[in-house]
Amino acid sequence: MRRFPSVAPVLSLALAAGALTLAACSDGTTGPTRRAISSPDLSVVAGPGANTLTIASDASTQLCPTGQVNGDYTVPASYAPILAGCVAAPSLMPALAVYNPGWDAPITGSSWIGPTANSSDYRTTPGRFVFQETFTLPAGVTNPSLHLTSMADNVVAVYLNGHLVGTQTVQDCNTAPCNWSVAGQLTLTDNTASDFVIGGTNILTVLLIDTPIGFPLLTGPLGGPAPNYGCARPVQPNGSAGFGTPQNVPTSPAHVVANRQSNISNLGAANQSGCENPTGVDYKGTVSWTVPPPPQVCDFITFGRLVVEVGGDKIVISGNAGGNAPDGGILGTIEISVGGTQYHVPTIETYAHTASGVLFPDPFARVITGHSDSHLIELRLRDNPNPGQGEPTDEGDKVWLKIDNNVIVPLQTPDQGNIQLHLNCRGPGE
Repeated sequence: MRRFPSVAPVLSLALAAGALTLAACSDGTTGPTRRAISSPDLSVVAGPGANTLTIASDASTQLCPTGQVNGDYTVPASYAPILAGCVAAPSLMPALAVYNPGWDAPITGSSWIGPTANSSDYRTTPGRFVFQETFTLPAGVTNPSLHLTSMADNVVAVYLNGHLVGTQTVQDCNTAPCNWSVAGQLTLTDNTASDFVIGGTNILTVLLIDTPIGFPLLTGPLGGPAPNYGCARPVQPNGSAGFGTPQNVPTSPAHVVANRQSNISNLGAANQSGCENPTGVDYKGTVSWTVPPPPQVCDFITFGRLVVEVGGDKIVISGNAGGNAPDGGILGTIEISVGGTQYHVPTIETYAHTASGVLFPDPFARVITGHSDSHLIELRLRDNPNPGQGEPTDEGDKVWLKIDNNVIVPLQTPDQGNIQLHLNCRGPGE
């Protein structure tokens, strides 16, 4: 709701290690544009090291109408994700360009969203609304973390996979800064690994709680005896057109529900009405995690005169890689000819199982890197573990080659040659 500035949010932290909270006041590899629980919108195939994906409120965020409860301003201790019946959340950006009750501009890369396309007007019955985001984390990752910043009108509670991460004090904005302003926004972090689903779908649930104007600073339970509960303050006279513009757009009659009542009838009932006021939420954040490097391997692979033809060029690859060099490095060397252009890799820089991408997670594949002068060579090879079935085409050997940022050989079976993975170590002491 739009009124006076509100008390700085008081945070209730529900996490033992790293609390996550989301704030606001009342009134006031890319994923698809439509997000569904059965088809997570944020899904990533990650490589070793730090990985990050972005979460933002926008027109593709899910609104779950079955979770809406009029007249309910409570924050449950836990909140199970809603798995069906959710739809794309309405964007409030078009409506805010015409009438803005006083909210700050959205965080860069996000949008104000709400339960209806014009919930930024004085049209929304106070209560609780549910928004959800889904994302997946690859199996085996470590150090998952959620970092989120939000503005809202009025109050937000945040849950990750049903666990309450944090919430604000449920009240209207009575003292600056209000939760719908940059000065009143909250920055939230959850580093508790047990809150995340590693190797599966995660659901972030945002409860947007829209309180009556002046709540709870009312006389009586909610401003008067049951069944009529009043609003403590009237509708504000003006709003703005967009952000950072003069507040000279009349609220009435275009931006307030017809025959709006300054009381609330049938508190908590589905047909509750009265004290309608603006509500919306805006947030942006990141989910980050670490993919451990693949385990060090000391086996080795040999590849003798692999021949393929790509785009009219004859490509020949020979060499070996793997095992422990006396100096602590990796044994091996690679010779490559691409249409007559020679590439010599004298030093194997990395030799490992595939951690993502081409040939992942084949246990009989290896990815090898090294430099030929200034050119970065990445060679991926796969040996059939059942030799003797007819070299090369029936054997199941595969080759893939990238030089710098260009894939020179898409994954294919060599026309000639043989790949042999030796599942034993070589080098000093072996």
